Amino acid sequence: MGPGLGSPLGPAEYADGRMEGGFDEAPGGFLHSVKRNATSQLNAQKRRATDQLDNFTATLRESTQQLRDERHDAVATLLERGVAELERLTTTLRERDINEFIADVERFGRRQPALFLGSSFVAGLLLARFVKASDPGSSWNGRSRSSYNPYNTSGHGLTGQESL
Repeated sequence: MGPGLGSPLGPAEYADGRMEGGFDEAPGGFLHSVKRNATSQLNAQKRRATDQLDNFTATLRESTQQLRDERHDAVATLLERGVAELERLTTTLRERDINEFIADVERFGRRQPALFLGSSFVAGLLLARFVKASDPGSSWNGRSRSSYNPYNTSGHGLTGQESL
């Protein structure tokens, strides 16, 4: 089949490497547009995340001063080390291009797959916990947490007869 003529198995490839149908990564192609939009959204999310991390580290710094005022120097010192590492991470995230960051994460995942999966799982749990805690109207099973009664007989929760 000649250039531009598709086969029953899919689109044909042109001699210059482009694919029929405009799904190439050349400027103006569909994949290029998708990649550009995804990168733009990731950069915006990165900015928001680093701004939130800045606020979080500032709050932690204030906490270390309060701990020192209350003569908890050992805990304050430990917390300050953590804050310094978090600030270093925030700076790295802010200064690095999102594509470089993604490439680093991919390399880490290939070098240490078990550690990558474990840390991804823990990060997901922490993120879910943070998101849930930051939602002022959060509820459990559609009810407010304070109205939960594990011994009710409405079919929601324990009736007192089930074993734990």
